Amino acid sequence: MSDMAIQVQNLSKLYKVYSKPRDMFVELVTGKPRHREFWALRDISFDVARGQVVGVLGRNGAGKSTLLKIITGTLDKTAGNVKVNGRISSILELGTGFNPEYTGRENVYMGGLVIGLTRSEIDKKIDWIIEFSELRDFIDQPFKTYSSGMQARLTFSTAVCVDPDLLIIDEALSVGDARFTRKSFAKIDEFRKVGGTILLVSHNSNQVASFCDYALILENGRVFDRGEPSRLRGVYYDLLFGKGDEHVASALLSEETQVREEGAEVVSALAVEPFDTIQDIETEYMLDVSRIKEENGFCWQVDLADLPIEGDSSEEPRRSFFVLCEDGHSLCSGHSLHDMIRNGGRGLFSHWGKQLFFSTSENSDPRTNGRKYSLKHAGALEEERNVGGSQERCAIRRAALKKLGLARPFADEGNTHQTRYGNGKAEFLDYGILGEYGKRVRKLISGKKYTLFSHAVFYEDAHAVSAGFTINTLQGTELYGVNSVEQNKIVNDISKGCILETRATVTMWITNGLYFLTIAIADSEAEMDIQYDQRFDALQFEIEMRSGIHTTSIVNLDEDFSVNLLC
Repeated sequence: MSDMAIQVQNLSKLYKVYSKPRDMFVELVTGKPRHREFWALRDISFDVARGQVVGVLGRNGAGKSTLLKIITGTLDKTAGNVKVNGRISSILELGTGFNPEYTGRENVYMGGLVIGLTRSEIDKKIDWIIEFSELRDFIDQPFKTYSSGMQARLTFSTAVCVDPDLLIIDEALSVGDARFTRKSFAKIDEFRKVGGTILLVSHNSNQVASFCDYALILENGRVFDRGEPSRLRGVYYDLLFGKGDEHVASALLSEETQVREEGAEVVSALAVEPFDTIQDIETEYMLDVSRIKEENGFCWQVDLADLPIEGDSSEEPRRSFFVLCEDGHSLCSGHSLHDMIRNGGRGLFSHWGKQLFFSTSENSDPRTNGRKYSLKHAGALEEERNVGGSQERCAIRRAALKKLGLARPFADEGNTHQTRYGNGKAEFLDYGILGEYGKRVRKLISGKKYTLFSHAVFYEDAHAVSAGFTINTLQGTELYGVNSVEQNKIVNDISKGCILETRATVTMWITNGLYFLTIAIADSEAEMDIQYDQRFDALQFEIEMRSGIHTTSIVNLDEDFSVNLLC
């Protein structure tokens, strides 16, 4: 038996969209296209190992439900391969496969038959299903009379009664009361502990981070990012509330942008050399579109022999410090993975030796799409991203750093968990945790008082501002959070160039383990979540194990414990 429960290779799904119903008939008769193409999925590839719990995140319309329907066999694919090993039970869209005119009991039998049970098997399980769903008083009522929460209960209870090898859940658990949600996840956790495989779609990134072993994000029908769930939690928030397309261009397929050379370790695809060490060369080179040549597939090629810069090589896989930009926005480094550029495209580039290989963000022809392309030094690009690139913003930043007594902004070096997003209206320059006598600390003692702090400089005037902190576990679960809205301490009318200091003095009743501090500053009056600057998992810190309590405890309740013999 294969070690993989699910294998998906180059999966694509195309829909033909017609403006009018009659266009389909006209196209059939004349043979002339009257439709536009919509790719719900494009070149999706991933594997799910047996016993693994994989989460799928994505905005509405990203392709999540389409992917799961193809895996479960309820929707045909356009291209690619899907292989499933084992018995599947799925909870797709709420009430999928249930007839609203049938009673709950009748739908249990119909749903059971759909997932492969015989009628006699359903007869044996019907009482368990009714009891678990807590719908005995309503089981003989029409399904259409059920509330959405009641429908979710019956759908879930029917799906999990079969003890499948693979359980697929598409957001059904987000509906219903908290008690049943907890009960459902206890059942799923039981299934996971006995080695079951789970594919879970959820908009709750904390849920995915705490429950899943691995995760991936879908965006516009493609894999946007994949990897450790706690890291993807921040990436997903950036996708929802960050700079949108600019982030998409820089983060697409981030896992694949690591380079593995033969006999070498995996290294980051983009290593930024300090900007002040390369003043002897230009920071940006504009590309002449007339010199761009078509290479293969979505890939284009430019000869850089006349430029005084060197690209990567097998001996020096991180030699290049230049990033390809399209109309000033950075594309995503693919380095030696040229097949990705040729086959998938969508804004990848490789600076290899004296050659540049790339694809445009929309897989268009760079010679005719009217866009400008340039190679820009990563150090200069990073400075532009941090301060917007203008001389005024650079001056504001330098003045703020001087006022805070800093040579450069504080950064938790080596913390690979940190994810940052925001619109750049303000920027955090310093943050951390202060212990006794105001000294920075990383190793804390449970029960002691500490001060969480941050300093942010404003590059524009702001009317109403909220700032705050959260503390999260390694799995991404939020243990504590506070901000100025909840504390009724919103700061009004902040002028450009001002520094906002935020402090929260706390008694650290958390214990035993590694944790992360997240900092954020936002518009408190915006209808949507508009972050000026937010840094997920900005600082990693440790709290020493407190003796006398379970080693698995994460909370110190400062107990007064006694045992008395009463005879």
